[in-house]
Amino acid sequence: MDDQPHITVTALGNSGSGKTTFLLGMYAIMSAGLNGYFLNAPDQDVDLQLAARWERLLDDGELPPPNPGEMISYSFDFLDGLQRLLGIDWLDYRGGALSDARGSESEDVPVLHERLAGSDSVYLVLDGSYLVDPVRHATRGAILRETGLRRMTSLLQGSVQQRIANGAPPPSLVVLVTKSDLVPPARRQRMEDIVDDIQRLLPICFQEGFTTLICPVQLGEFGQKPPDRVPAGLIGPQRLHYPIVFSLAEYMRLLSLAAAEAANEARLRKREAEDALRDLRRTLFGRGRMRDAEAGLLAAQDEEHDMNTVREIAEGRAKRLYEELPSRLPMFRDGHEVLSW
Repeated sequence: MDDQPHITVTALGNSGSGKTTFLLGMYAIMSAGLNGYFLNAPDQDVDLQLAARWERLLDDGELPPPNPGEMISYSFDFLDGLQRLLGIDWLDYRGGALSDARGSESEDVPVLHERLAGSDSVYLVLDGSYLVDPVRHATRGAILRETGLRRMTSLLQGSVQQRIANGAPPPSLVVLVTKSDLVPPARRQRMEDIVDDIQRLLPICFQEGFTTLICPVQLGEFGQKPPDRVPAGLIGPQRLHYPIVFSLAEYMRLLSLAAAEAANEARLRKREAEDALRDLRRTLFGRGRMRDAEAGLLAAQDEEHDMNTVREIAEGRAKRLYEELPSRLPMFRDGHEVLSW
């Protein structure tokens, strides 16, 4: 795997849902290193900017403001020690782009639509304040409207159809429950209750073709409407790194499956070339064609070997990454809960 793969991640969420804060906390944790894995911004100006914003939070309690009105693109490297495993393309956009029409004058609206079609992993961001109480039939409509989840579902359906038409698999999904400190402890401890709510709000995440992780995250214990500055003692990040670990693990799993399929196809071509060579050797007039058959056989052998190597490496990396995820976090594949990767 000389050419390292690249993954595109897009987070969908209304303004104030916690997308920008989540990105900041995730980078702070992973850039310092966790269990031998690191997240690094190759652009040192970006690294310094993100670090400075995190330090302002730790030192002064200054919460990062929502992204007001511009697209900010980030490029990260995901490393295992010093070895770069993946490049990550992350776009932070204003929450209003989620609800604006495609024909809007805002330049980031068409970019969001196009980007979704090219995203390998999509995060659906849900403010935990909407899960304080169980989701009922009477409250579902208001929650869908206020959180933008209905619009997220529509955008996701359109992008997946485009990906399938282009021969790409559906993206992996993360239901990112931000501000999970707002969810009552009794509900947090029973993830089944949270899963039931998510199934009512986002049934698309449990359809065939999707692999979905449900991950509550929090930056601290700040309450319903925190001020611009919070006491530093209330800061306590939890589970911020698990979503990106899942996205990378699922990317590697799909890469291993694709490589296995390519290896099987190369194996079939190799057998066809072997059969052709046997037939040509029985004739007096097949000498010239034998060179082409031999070249085809060598090419098929090389491709089978290369694809098997990719499969083994990707499968091993997927397994190690999945082992970083706690079993308590619910994961679903094709609508069925997955107990092991």
